[in-house]
Amino acid sequence: MFLKVYFWIFLVLNIVTASQSIVTIKQWNLVDFSHLLQSILLNLALYSYVFKPRILMLQINTWRIIAIILISLYLIPVTSSPQYQAIKEYSSYFVFLALGVSILITLPAYYSLYKLAFPKGKQRKKSK
Repeated sequence: MFLKVYFWIFLVLNIVTASQSIVTIKQWNLVDFSHLLQSILLNLALYSYVFKPRILMLQINTWRIIAIILISLYLIPVTSSPQYQAIKEYSSYFVFLALGVSILITLPAYYSLYKLAFPKGKQRKKSK
């Protein structure tokens, strides 16, 4: 039940953020595109995990590839993000708090992606 409510809240937050970004960003860079792609793929994974529709029940290997892409999109551009630059420049408590809250908000979505990519009981059999 928690994940269903979380999905709708997460979806609304991502729609508001994406629409605000599309309007305000004058020149897009790699970080902006990666954040937009990350939010779309996380919403897709969360929807697929929570509601289990037949259309989005992709193969396990596909979810593993998506998980690797999202984790790399999350880790690589972090150092070039405006939040990281603000931490580096100002070391403000509020910037640390904002980053911590954003990480806490995305944790359930990454959990659902992990459960789709690495389901328990569907491990590959070891060949001898």
